Amino acid sequence: MKLTEIYKILDGFAPVKLSEELCKIENGYDNSGIICSRDGDINTVVFALDLSEKSVEFAKKVGAELIVTHHPAIFAPIKSIKGALHSALSANIGIISMHLNFDVAERGIDYYMAKLLGAKDEEILLKLSSGGYGRRFKVNKTLGEMADVCKKQFGSDKVFCYGAVDRKIETVASFCGSGLDDKNVSTACDLLISADIKHHLILNALDSGKCVIQVTHYACENSAFKRIYGDLLENSPLKNLKTYYFDDDRLK
Repeated sequence: MKLTEIYKILDGFAPVKLSEELCKIENGYDNSGIICSRDGDINTVVFALDLSEKSVEFAKKVGAELIVTHHPAIFAPIKSIKGALHSALSANIGIISMHLNFDVAERGIDYYMAKLLGAKDEEILLKLSSGGYGRRFKVNKTLGEMADVCKKQFGSDKVFCYGAVDRKIETVASFCGSGLDDKNVSTACDLLISADIKHHLILNALDSGKCVIQVTHYACENSAFKRIYGDLLENSPLKNLKTYYFDDDRLK
């Protein structure tokens, strides 16, 4: 299978146009798509949340010709090629990054993060032409119990909890990655869950009577990206390739 054929499959699952749509709404920026192309057939693919020296090393070990990442391998303009990017190019490994479009897809990162937290009939907070960002859903747990759910489902003990652990939680709003901003912190709920939360947002949430759980960016998105990986292997021609998933234990 050619790299462009694999990209077409990924784009069919979560169109890059969704990234463009979200960036237009929020005046943002993204760099999803084919980052480094290569000629020839691809038989082995590694999926990893990030392009890193470790993920490239793993790809070399298993003989992969392509790495598919969630976070863009190149995000800001660069003046030189070094590090993990240089290692991948030197080994003739292609790179595809699917970022915001994988976040907001109908069965994307944000969708699976909410499902892992126990969402059943979740509401999309920012709807796009397909899918969207932010989820609000009902639960029947205490804050302490929700913290335990985060630890179990995201596979990490690095969970910071703000509020009384015995506080009853009925409505949760979750945002994958660093998605909790000034706009989202005002969402009607008992508990906000996200990663990389700025201090003033935690303070504003507490002042408005909400609880906050801060998880790590890697843990919540990696757990969800694994579910996307499973969907792709079950429901697309990628199942005919040899595929691997790389877990970076340094970040758990």
